[in-house]
Amino acid sequence: MGLGLEGSPYEPTVSVIIPAMNAEATIGDLLESLMRVDYARDKLEIIVVDGGSTDGTEKIVKMYPVKLIVERRRGINVARNAGVKNSRGEIILFTDADCVVTKDWIKIMVRNFEDPEVGCVGGTVEGRLPIEVRRQQRNARPEKVQEA
Repeated sequence: MGLGLEGSPYEPTVSVIIPAMNAEATIGDLLESLMRVDYARDKLEIIVVDGGSTDGTEKIVKMYPVKLIVERRRGINVARNAGVKNSRGEIILFTDADCVVTKDWIKIMVRNFEDPEVGCVGGTVEGRLPIEVRRQQRNARPEKVQEA
């Protein structure tokens, strides 16, 4: 991290907001990755906004030290806005329930805000399949075709 005012490390409070709807298959992987991020825990807040899931999303989220907001109104923008209204971070980061973040994701994103001219930052998204789908694919090996 760079240095903030008067030479102190630039480490603002951060709120990570995650809109979720029937994300049972993926939310656990995301939350596990967020538990491993390299950022001061006392400066990090993780908020999951559940949009009325009918699967086990809420049950999984409750297994982690995160804030859960149940928002019965539907829509990703409604969820994001509810998360922002209930956040305390100086910087707000968004990620989706079907993502996994790298250990240095927050530090990389925050570093950009050291420049006072920066007001918004976007990141890279790489596609990946949920762990259950990967397991199913691994177990469903195609049969060998014999050549004639």
